[in-house]
Amino acid sequence: MGYNAYARVEAILLPGTTLDQVSAACRQFLDWRGLELLSDDSGLFETGAAFDRSTQCFTLQIACECPHGFAEDTFKPLINAIGELAAHPFAATLMNEDTSNEDAREFEVIAGPMDQIGEFQYRRAKLAIDERLGHIELPPGSAGDTLAELAMRDCMTIATYSPDSQQPYFDAVARVAVDVTGLDLSEDRRDRIARLAAALAREIAGEELMLMPRPGAGAADWVLAQGAEVSARLELALEQTAAISSDHEAPRGTSQTAPLNEAVRSAVGLLAGIRHEALARARSEQRGEFITTEAPRG
Repeated sequence: MGYNAYARVEAILLPGTTLDQVSAACRQFLDWRGLELLSDDSGLFETGAAFDRSTQCFTLQIACECPHGFAEDTFKPLINAIGELAAHPFAATLMNEDTSNEDAREFEVIAGPMDQIGEFQYRRAKLAIDERLGHIELPPGSAGDTLAELAMRDCMTIATYSPDSQQPYFDAVARVAVDVTGLDLSEDRRDRIARLAAALAREIAGEELMLMPRPGAGAADWVLAQGAEVSARLELALEQTAAISSDHEAPRGTSQTAPLNEAVRSAVGLLAGIRHEALARARSEQRGEFITTEAPRG
């Protein structure tokens, strides 16, 4: 006794693959059913395998009772053997039609060129995520921005805070920050990014913390702010050294603080130049202009 199974698998094989190679890969399965490999799938009605050399397409169909252990002992080795001949990765699913248990109903095998499997798996996962992504929302009771407002920000920031907090706006700690400054993104892509950020933030927060989407400083803003802070401190140091120099007048033609003063002035000028350039680039982007010396964004 076994179970009623169904599978329909198609795979494009490498150019130059022969009927003998495919037949050898299917030998265990074909012998089990007492079949031969067909040269096309026109005669494939229930269970069997075919390889059409004109299209390089391999077709496997199973619609019969299979013994227990068939999935691991026959189906998986068959798919892996065909995978060694395949031009591209493919997924093969064997359905157990006698059960409604989701965990036991489907047996899936991924096969194909090993260097392409990772990208193939990513694209399949992305398609699965995209199917459900529109259902991801912020949890009830979240303070701050709505998901739509978050999606319109150049830095999508989501913070967490304790539900016991008396001052959530002060206690909240940024956990997820997605900086899309300077990127030309459609509303649809922004919406997907915001929902992915919300999903990550919810995973971080768990059931213990509350979420607060809020404005955040992007990387460029942070660099400018830090640069301004350093510049202010250097200017203060320059003023202090100038005051020390005036209180302790050095012999004519000499100055103990001259090298330090020069270094500070140089640093202040460099930071001012960086800030000026960053602001000029930001303004040119807002006006739709382009600066050809800018490194590619990404």
